[in-house]
Amino acid sequence: MFSADHHVFFLHQRAEKCQRDFRVLNGIDFCSNDYLSLKSDPDIKKELSQFFSHENTWCSTGSRLVSGNSENLLKLEERFARFVNRPCALFFANGYQANLAAISILFSGCIIFSDEFNHASIIDGVRLSNGDKFLYRHGDLDHLEDALKKDSNKPRAIITESIFSTSGQMSDIASLDFLARKYQAFLMVDEAHATGVFGKSGAGLLEELLYRGDHIVSTHSCGKALGSFGSFVACSNKVYEIIKNLSRSFICTTAPPPYLTAHVHAVLRRIQNESVLRERLFENIAHARGILKTKSPIISVSVNNDQCALFIREHMAQNGFDIAVFRYPSVPKDRVQLRITLHSGNTSEQIDRLQKELEGIL
Repeated sequence: MFSADHHVFFLHQRAEKCQRDFRVLNGIDFCSNDYLSLKSDPDIKKELSQFFSHENTWCSTGSRLVSGNSENLLKLEERFARFVNRPCALFFANGYQANLAAISILFSGCIIFSDEFNHASIIDGVRLSNGDKFLYRHGDLDHLEDALKKDSNKPRAIITESIFSTSGQMSDIASLDFLARKYQAFLMVDEAHATGVFGKSGAGLLEELLYRGDHIVSTHSCGKALGSFGSFVACSNKVYEIIKNLSRSFICTTAPPPYLTAHVHAVLRRIQNESVLRERLFENIAHARGILKTKSPIISVSVNNDQCALFIREHMAQNGFDIAVFRYPSVPKDRVQLRITLHSGNTSEQIDRLQKELEGIL
């Protein structure tokens, strides 16, 4: 008999090979997703202080459909829907949960065409949908269209990240939307790393589309450039009702606490009222050269293996720079990489020093 102890033993052996440790940010931040440097913004801190001085309710007390709903939360969803120019938005605890909810319910029974480098939350959502799956080569729209051309009596859905979380590469959203409309497919875009950064007002890459039909669904993280926590699914009225009424990820989870709702409200006001934070970020992106040359805040540098990557990260930490290492399963086994992120709060001098240090060790 194979016991629970044996099962834990073998799983533990697998876990030990990964050698992952919790780390505390220590040094100049070139690793976090706080692209607009909002984590310590004094205006947001002041607004939250005012909230805590007047509000007596700290806990949401239950799910949205039981006791956890509030006028402020409904107003937040309406505000975000206007921000991204969509009919509706539904708030979730995090981006992982938002992707699971939208994909597993909306695309149940569909043929799902997913970029091979999509985030783990998308991969898991596809699995939960019990639909047919086709992985198209990363960013290869010819490969995608060849698959879409095949006859099928099932609805189709294309899923991509707008800014890929591990590499910083940008999707061709206009071409993907063209294919979605041509083959009458859904288009779902994970805007986690674009929300707050890209688009005329910071609403993400989808903001650049002149036409945003009901076939488009997007998810938007509040835990990256917005410097808060939570996520939104932005969609049509019908899709909103489908997720609200059928998704167990939404129905069976505790609503966000009121102070989180207040925080996201404050962040949205901050980024909508002034564009200086995004302007500073793109000045830093334009300043980056050589190894750090990029079109997005995310920079990926491939290295030979795990040990090499961890050694470089430690060397950089000793010199005052905090960068990240992405290993399997965050990236494929043959794609160990350093992941460096730029922020509006970084200075040109810091970026120059970082590049010089990296060039000396790579």
